Amino acid sequence: MKIDAEVSGFDDLEKMLRTLPDIAQRKVYRQALSAAATPILMLARRKAPTEKIRRNTIKKLNRRGSALGELTVSVITRKAFNPRTGVGSRKVRAYGEKDAFYSVWYEFGSRNQPAQPYMRPAYDEGKTASIEAFRAKLKQRIEAEVLRQRVKR
Repeated sequence: MKIDAEVSGFDDLEKMLRTLPDIAQRKVYRQALSAAATPILMLARRKAPTEKIRRNTIKKLNRRGSALGELTVSVITRKAFNPRTGVGSRKVRAYGEKDAFYSVWYEFGSRNQPAQPYMRPAYDEGKTASIEAFRAKLKQRIEAEVLRQRVKR
């Protein structure tokens, strides 16, 4: 499930951000995106149907390229590493954490099991807090980076 959100009202912060070097801009964005994912992550963990899914629900920074618009943060449930296919996380024990593999069926259900969604309700409940966390962290990090850049000069 992929959800894109567009946020407005950041014009003054964006102007300040554009005065920073590209590497500082990416750092600020990365930290703000991570802060934005935290409220949804906490809610998803709280709503997870099993303890194993709760333990393996994490946030993951995705770097698809160097352009600023290509940084994303995902809240995911890790799956056990399968050496045959090379897919999954080595941090999840392959045989003891089967519920993490089945997390998609908990979320959407199957022919034999009714859905017990936890990710979508966490997103729906936490999106406002997520936007506010993004705004607060973005403002804090921009101001800190602007001061840092002034001290460097």
